[in-house]
Amino acid sequence: MRTTLCLFCVVLFLRGFALYNGNPSFPMMPEQGAFISPEDWFGVKVGYQFDDVYDRKLRLAHRHMDGESKKVPAYDSISNQGVLTFNFNDRVELFGTCGVFSFDLTQSPFEETRVRYRAGTHLAWGIGGRAILAYWGDLQIGVNAAYLQSNLPLSSVRVNHESYSPGHSQAQFREWQVGAGVSYRSAWLSPYAGVDYSDFRTKIEHLNSLAFLFHSNHMVFKEEHPFGIFLGLGISPYKGFNINFECRFINENAASASGDFKF
Repeated sequence: MRTTLCLFCVVLFLRGFALYNGNPSFPMMPEQGAFISPEDWFGVKVGYQFDDVYDRKLRLAHRHMDGESKKVPAYDSISNQGVLTFNFNDRVELFGTCGVFSFDLTQSPFEETRVRYRAGTHLAWGIGGRAILAYWGDLQIGVNAAYLQSNLPLSSVRVNHESYSPGHSQAQFREWQVGAGVSYRSAWLSPYAGVDYSDFRTKIEHLNSLAFLFHSNHMVFKEEHPFGIFLGLGISPYKGFNINFECRFINENAASASGDFKF
């Protein structure tokens, strides 16, 4: 027990390199597919992934004008993705995602001035991988890495309560992250915890309608705090499918859910 507790503390405070992290036990969830023989070294999963970021700590990457604040008081986004996963020996997984993404970002560049950018649902894609590094009994230690990208045309731009034409303005969104975590499998349940490091960038460009407010026609936003923690719970019978729930904190407040079917 003492050894397990020490390992948990070491992994929890590793500087791992947030997107949805997922369960460190995912490569072993479920242990057997519905059709492919458990003796085979290769498996395939299809699934769905939902991610709701309801508060993210962002700031303006560069100050363009004297007295301009870098503060970003509000950001939220929603992502719905289909997932295709290739599993190798129940230890390593590579996956790709494709679906839609939307966000709402509010900037406060000057006192009593709030600029709100909104992008409706648009195509987003991602890639990633995860691996179980070691395990002791039912305790697994795993790492993950993921990348997500989307180019979204803005659907609306508002300054305080007045609307302006978004024109050809768009947001180039991209994020990558790496993380490390531990999980403990007990029958069908696999609770887990870990840390992640993410690099987030959103460049909003072609803001010609806001020329009266900004000298530059583009804005770049990035994370204020790149490190975060995540907690989750996986539910998986021995065969066929698994579902997973996750919450993330510090660099963002977010909730995610996913489900996979293994062939």
